[in-house]
Amino acid sequence: MRVFIGIKISEPSQLSEIKTMINHSYSEHFKWVKKENLHLTLCFIGNISPMTLRVLNKNLKQSVSDYPNFNLKINGSDTFSKRHKKSILWLKVVPHKKLLHIQQNIAGLVTKLLPEHKEEYDSYTPHITIARYKRNINIKKLMPELLSKHHSSIQNIKEIQLFESCSTPHGIEYRILESYKLNG
Repeated sequence: MRVFIGIKISEPSQLSEIKTMINHSYSEHFKWVKKENLHLTLCFIGNISPMTLRVLNKNLKQSVSDYPNFNLKINGSDTFSKRHKKSILWLKVVPHKKLLHIQQNIAGLVTKLLPEHKEEYDSYTPHITIARYKRNINIKKLMPELLSKHHSSIQNIKEIQLFESCSTPHGIEYRILESYKLNG
């Protein structure tokens, strides 16, 4: 079972404007993330056994309830392209103190359970992937107006989710296995 810990995100208000800008000229080059798959990854885990999943679930239930609700600020967009076959267009998430604290604690919890993941959690760039595009497109050159705009929105976060990543004939789907309420 391929899993990760994250936060389910409602479609940010700036996403429709970004899609309009891109689809006007470059729609054939972009594959948009389905709105039901929008999320902020806190900790990618990968394939784990059912037994490890049960232990992880138990530990998350005990740990997450200690964290308060918080506001997630989404501001601007950027790209990743070096390590991927396709490049990624993403929304920037302001690295708020509460968000980073939660991410670091969850990464520590996962590392205790799966020590081989420690190096993966040394750096964290909070972001929401919104599209993938062909690497041969230089989005920064073609669309400077997109990357220079700093659209902003806020989402109130009240829970964290354990997701399963599933391949389907229609693409990847992220199914919520468990939700953990934050402590108001």
